[in-house]
Amino acid sequence: MSKNQETPEEPEETPRGRWLTALVVAIILASVYAIALFLTGQGDTVPPTTVQAAVRTAVADGFQPMSVAFFDEMHGLISGAAPCAACSEQLGGIIASTSDGGRTWSIRFRGERPILGLSHIGRTSEVWATATVCDNESYIDCQLFRLHSSDLGQTWQQDRPKNLFMVSPPATDAACNEDHPFPISSSFVTPSRGWILCAMDPVSNTYQFKGLFESSDAGESWVQRAHFHPSLGGAITSDFGGMPIDGFAGGVSFLKSGKGWLWTVGPHSSLSTTPDSGIRWVPLWRPSDGSDRQVVGASRTSEYIGYVLVSSPSTGYWLLVTHDGGMSWEPAQSWPAPPAS
Repeated sequence: MSKNQETPEEPEETPRGRWLTALVVAIILASVYAIALFLTGQGDTVPPTTVQAAVRTAVADGFQPMSVAFFDEMHGLISGAAPCAACSEQLGGIIASTSDGGRTWSIRFRGERPILGLSHIGRTSEVWATATVCDNESYIDCQLFRLHSSDLGQTWQQDRPKNLFMVSPPATDAACNEDHPFPISSSFVTPSRGWILCAMDPVSNTYQFKGLFESSDAGESWVQRAHFHPSLGGAITSDFGGMPIDGFAGGVSFLKSGKGWLWTVGPHSSLSTTPDSGIRWVPLWRPSDGSDRQVVGASRTSEYIGYVLVSSPSTGYWLLVTHDGGMSWEPAQSWPAPPAS
């Protein structure tokens, strides 16, 4: 280019051009705002009005949740009971799935008995569920019926487990010992590695002796990680690992890292957490406000995210979610209390 050759000037923008430019910018800003609003709506805050509005349609009319199993923050299953005029106890069972963190649910199975004890085998698409008409706190000596899904709970069929430890409650007491002989709950993070929570018959209306065992070979052998049981002829008790004393054994939910939750049920229920495969336990949540709320079930999906089911005879059921490892909780869904009989 010669010294005298000038760079061509940009043509002056016409009023029509400026209008089109402004329109494009406005559309872009509106799109960004809409996306941000959508993402915010999928985040931590769930307005109470959203929860209350969903009560009438969540799962089914009269639904009473009994167990929950989440695969990640958004996807999971819930099971429980619902009115059923044709069922022997007037209560049937339901399993439903969610893909939006518990805000909406799709029914995947209906049966003639309430359904509890959902257990997902980690690193697989296998899920087990248990149905029963028995209603004692720890389902000891109850007649249990097993359901199996090979597609993360989308379809179900009655089945017998090949590995009796992987259903919840487990179908064998081989992992337990005489101090707490009844298997209550299992959590397998892979087909080989899992934990089982065992218990003794309740000795009072406030607590129950409990023991936790871990296997790394699909149940061929077990190592006791923590326990709460009598010693010295029952004169004193031994609490190794800080297991929760009050409450009846409810269940366990572990991660592959060995971090996990243990909950107790009944009037003195609680939720505890472990950082080291169940060797040490620290209280995480307990209804301490004088209310009648109780833990029903829980599911931990990562170090920071997990869900807990809470019930109250006066207010109903709540599905709560944490995004900070249990330091704070927010409602994801709720169900009204069943009518008084």
